[in-house]
Amino acid sequence: MKMVHGMQWKGQVLSVKLAKPKADPILRKRKQEEGEGAGGQPPSKRADGDEEEEPLSVQIANVVTPLWNVPYEEQLRRKEQEVVGVLQRLAKEIGSTNKALLPWLFAQKGKYNKMCCPLEAIQPSPTQTEYRNKCEFLISVGADGEDKTIGFRLGKYKGGSCAVVGPAETCHVSAEAKRVVCEFQKFIRTTPYSVYSPETYEGHWKQLTVRTTRTKQAMAVVFFNPQKLEEEELNTLKSSMREYFTEGEGKDSGVTSLYFVREGQRKSPNPEDLPCELVAGESCIHEELLGLKFRISPHSFFQVNTGAAEVLYSAVGEWAQLDQDSTVLDVCCGTGTIGISLAK
Repeated sequence: MKMVHGMQWKGQVLSVKLAKPKADPILRKRKQEEGEGAGGQPPSKRADGDEEEEPLSVQIANVVTPLWNVPYEEQLRRKEQEVVGVLQRLAKEIGSTNKALLPWLFAQKGKYNKMCCPLEAIQPSPTQTEYRNKCEFLISVGADGEDKTIGFRLGKYKGGSCAVVGPAETCHVSAEAKRVVCEFQKFIRTTPYSVYSPETYEGHWKQLTVRTTRTKQAMAVVFFNPQKLEEEELNTLKSSMREYFTEGEGKDSGVTSLYFVREGQRKSPNPEDLPCELVAGESCIHEELLGLKFRISPHSFFQVNTGAAEVLYSAVGEWAQLDQDSTVLDVCCGTGTIGISLAK
C-alpha cells in the first residue's frame, strides 16, 4: 500500500487506504434483534394482531418452488407470457441496432404480436413432481433448532439467515434423493464434527449434493472443511462413512457412488475445481435419455429434469431437420446429450 500511495498513473495521483469490510448480514441481524429485545419486546414474540407464522413446509416450498400452489396450466401460461415479453424486447433491440432490418422487422411485428418471430406453444414437462435428478443441500442448523440438518436454506445469507429445512415435504425432490438425505443426516449426527459456520468460519460439514437417475443409481457428494484435522483423522472419518453406507444403517439408502470433497480455503472460485475423492461404490452413475445411456461424474453437467430434456431435444431434432450430411456444433455440451441424441 505504501508503495502505491502517491504514485502517478495516467496523470492522476493514486490514493490508497484500508477499506472497511462490509458488515456481516447475520451479525447485523443479530444486533438488530438484540436492539429490539432491549426495547421491551423479545424479537421472537409477535405483536398482537400479527398473523400466525406458516408451517416450515410451506415456507420452504415458497422459497424453492414458488409456484408450487399454482395450477400447472397457469404456470405454462405465465411462462409463455414471459417469453412473449422477451421476444418483444428483442425486436426493439434489433430495430435500434440494425436500421437496415427495420422493413423486415416491421412486417414481423405486424404478424407476430410485436415479436420478431413466431412463438411455438410451450410444451409441458411429462413430470411435474419429483423431477429433479440433482439437488444441492446445505448442512446447517435447522429452522426447528435441530443441529446438523441437511436441507434447503430458508432465507438468503445476505438476509441474515443460515437456517435450513429438510426436503421431506418438498414436491420437486425425488423420493430416492430424500432417502439419501435422511440417511446422510443420521450419519453426520453420529460424528463429533459440527456444521460449518460462514459467520465464524469454524466447523466442518458444509454441503451435500445428491444425483439420482432412472436406473435407480444415486451419487452422494459431501463437502467437508477439514480445518486443522490431521490426515489420520480424516481417513478415519472416510472409513466410517464407507462402512455406514456399505455395511451399516445406510446400506439401503440407494447410494451407489459416494464422494468426499475437502473444501477449505479455495484456490479457485469454481467449485468444480475441487478434487473429489471416491469413498465407496462406482466412480459414475448412468442415466438413460432418448434410448441412450450417459455416464455422469460428480461435476458433469446434465439437465436436471430428464423427462423435460427429452421433450426439448425431440423438438430440437424435429426443427433442425438434420441428415447424414449435417454438421452440428454442440457448444458447452456438458455430457454431450444434445449432440449425441441428434446424431442418433
